[in-house]
Amino acid sequence: MFKYKLLICLILISGLLLTGCEQQQNLSQSYTPPGSSGSGGGSGVSVSVPAPAPAAAAPATTTASTNGRFAWPTQTKRMSSPYGMRTLNGVRRMHGGIDLAAPTGHAITAPAAGRVTLAQWSSTAGNWIIIQHGDGRETVYMHCHRLNVRRGENVRAGQVIATVGNTGASYGAHLHFEIRRSGEKLDPPFYMVFASDLRFSSSLAKSRLQQYTRAGYNINNTY
Repeated sequence: MFKYKLLICLILISGLLLTGCEQQQNLSQSYTPPGSSGSGGGSGVSVSVPAPAPAAAAPATTTASTNGRFAWPTQTKRMSSPYGMRTLNGVRRMHGGIDLAAPTGHAITAPAAGRVTLAQWSSTAGNWIIIQHGDGRETVYMHCHRLNVRRGENVRAGQVIATVGNTGASYGAHLHFEIRRSGEKLDPPFYMVFASDLRFSSSLAKSRLQQYTRAGYNINNTY
C-alpha cells in the first residue's frame, strides 16, 4: 500500500515539474526584446517604448515690410530728383535720397514698423524724422510741413507720421526720402516695393535716371 502511495506522489510531482517547464519555455519564446524587429504571434510579453517627443517648431520670422522691401511713403509717386550726384546752385554734390513731389499737407506714412529716433527741426532739413527699423536700417524724411510723431515713439507700417511741406532748404513742396543701412545711404527704389505708377519729372536728364531701368521702371513715364 505504501508503495502505491509513493508512486502516485512521484507521478504528481513529475507532472507539476513538466507543466512549469512548458510555461517557462512559452514565456521565453514570446518575449520580444525592446528594439527587436522580429514579429511573433500568441500572447507573449510585450514591452512598450515611449515615442520620442516631437521637435519644437522653429519660431516664425517676420519682415519689416513686403518681401523685406519698404513700402512707398507717399501715395503720389512723382520723382522730382533721383539719387546720385547733382548740381544745385552751382554746387555739385551727392543727393543721398530721392525727392517725391506732392502738395503741402499730403500724408507721409511709415513704410515699415519701427521706432522714431529723431523728430525735430533744422535749418537745412526743416521738420524731419528718422525711423529705425532694425538690422541697421533707417528711413529719413525731410522738409515736412507737420510732424505727427515724437522721438522714442513706436510706429506701425502705414501710420501717418508727417505731412509733405516746404521747410528748411527747400524750393517747393516735396518729401526728401532716404534709406540708410548701417549709416550708408542707399538708392531707395532698389529697396522698395515695385511701383508701376512711379513717374519722373520731365526736366530730369535721362542719363540720371538710367539706373532705374535695371529695377524695371519706365523712365519715359513722366509728369
